[in-house]
Amino acid sequence: MKISIGFATLVPVLLLCLSLPPTIPLAFNHGNFTAVLCNPTERDALLKLKHDLIDPSNRFASWVGDGDCCRWYGIVRHSSTGHVIELNLRSLSFQEYDDAFPDAAPRDYEDYMRLFFLGGMIPRQLGNLSNLHYLNLDVGYYPYESYVENLDWVSGLSSLEFLDLSGLNLEELDPFGNRFNSSIPNWLYGFSRLELLNLRFNNLQGEVSSAIENMTSLIDLKLSGKKLEFNRGIPASFKSFVI
Repeated sequence: MKISIGFATLVPVLLLCLSLPPTIPLAFNHGNFTAVLCNPTERDALLKLKHDLIDPSNRFASWVGDGDCCRWYGIVRHSSTGHVIELNLRSLSFQEYDDAFPDAAPRDYEDYMRLFFLGGMIPRQLGNLSNLHYLNLDVGYYPYESYVENLDWVSGLSSLEFLDLSGLNLEELDPFGNRFNSSIPNWLYGFSRLELLNLRFNNLQGEVSSAIENMTSLIDLKLSGKKLEFNRGIPASFKSFVI
């Protein structure tokens, strides 16, 4: 399925590539320098992503061949490892350009990736970006709707530390046994169509927000954690509740 980005404007993060220090090792031998090009597996994943996009403005014209993907529009790669560290597909029609990047030191971009879609299926090829630390799927802007068939591909994101799925239409979510050691994140309560949620063995703690009542489709909830507290009773709509 194609994902339309006809109204999207990609943030020109290529400028970050141009600001890299001159002491970067270069892979082709030239004196004492060697250029580290982009990781082939990650480059292939990006090319597959491009294949699934409708690009009437030809913004992805630079996404070709075996070159350095740091020179591709919308891509930033790590200066020493060659891994893709940022992929920005956000639409500036929804937010001012000055807000396109978070308030972070340049080095923090090594841990930052944000993906914005204007509608359609989110491609599973993103699961090939094994060095991704931060994934924010900022979706669901009216009148567009983004969705996934399943989240099996997330298991390929072995370096992932932060995941925000706000706006996705999910029916089942099973992050069993990840040992989050935190409270239930507030964004989770926004999944009004979620029917099954399994959060057992994640060392959850703190108060279960009354916002859980907003999960009106939830019928099967599994929780565990000695420090979990409910400030209200369990919603009557839950047909199955395990804690």
